[in-house]
Amino acid sequence: MSERDWTIYDRADLRRGFATIRGDACDVTVVLDGLHCAACAARAEKAIAGGAREVHVDVAARSLRFRYEPAVTRLSGLLAALERSGLEPRLLAAPDDTDHGQRRRRT
Repeated sequence: MSERDWTIYDRADLRRGFATIRGDACDVTVVLDGLHCAACAARAEKAIAGGAREVHVDVAARSLRFRYEPAVTRLSGLLAALERSGLEPRLLAAPDDTDHGQRRRRT
């Protein structure tokens, strides 16, 4: 099986669609198909070690949340590393702060 081309996710103009930008860093949440147990979680953490920080794996939700710095680390490299580890990453859309604020005003 050939590795997917993840380089589209390195584009700065697309980053706001899937990352919460915090200064020089970005917070990203990825759904990981193939994440079933603690061993899978450890494999995911090991795959992105060195390129990501504040890594949190939620086995029940089959998700991985982490922070990375685009000037230092390419997101495409992290996603490819997850794929090489036997997991299938899918980026989730970044939360929309304006929508959250509108919901809060309605209640």
